[in-house]
Amino acid sequence: MSAVRNVHARTIEAPAGRVGALLDRLASDDDPLFPSPAWAPIRFDRPLGAGAAGGHGPVRYSVTVHDPGRRLRFAFDPPGNGFHELSVEPVGSGRCLLRHVLEQDLRGAEYLGWLLAVRAVHGTVIEELFDNAELAATGTLPRPVRRGRYVRLLQRLDWDRPAAVEVPDGAVLLRAALPGPTTPTRSRWSCGPGCRPTPPPGSG
Repeated sequence: MSAVRNVHARTIEAPAGRVGALLDRLASDDDPLFPSPAWAPIRFDRPLGAGAAGGHGPVRYSVTVHDPGRRLRFAFDPPGNGFHELSVEPVGSGRCLLRHVLEQDLRGAEYLGWLLAVRAVHGTVIEELFDNAELAATGTLPRPVRRGRYVRLLQRLDWDRPAAVEVPDGAVLLRAALPGPTTPTRSRWSCGPGCRPTPPPGSG
């Protein structure tokens, strides 16, 4: 068995109360932090609070601690073990530290999977969550995280493949734009949790 401890932290030029208020909206319909739909969003079976069960994608966990505006701890569901935690603490006037800590004991293939894939994806998701927090709290994001080639490859392997389907008869503009007598097609793919199948009202 191998012990894993993974820590990410970022100083944000905003009061802890402002960033903590964002933390309290995690997993809500207007979650400003978790980077979905690029990644499967966090969803729970009830409002955020101790006892809420859910997770993101195949990763399942429950809320064990919710100190509003300060700290969230999640315990991984059996047969998993350990926890991950988000916290916010002031570090001076108008500044705060946003931190994520993950601790688990992993066996054999689980640890190999962590080394080969999960660690890279996990790190990217957390840094993108930090980006969202910084942008929402300060209105600026001087150095957004960029996904490396390996993470993009892993993400691509996990995405659904688009399927060709016939264009509806009412799609007059598309049919007129396509040359030749062949039957026009369009692509369709699954719209998972966190993905809007249609643009929101007023988006143009």
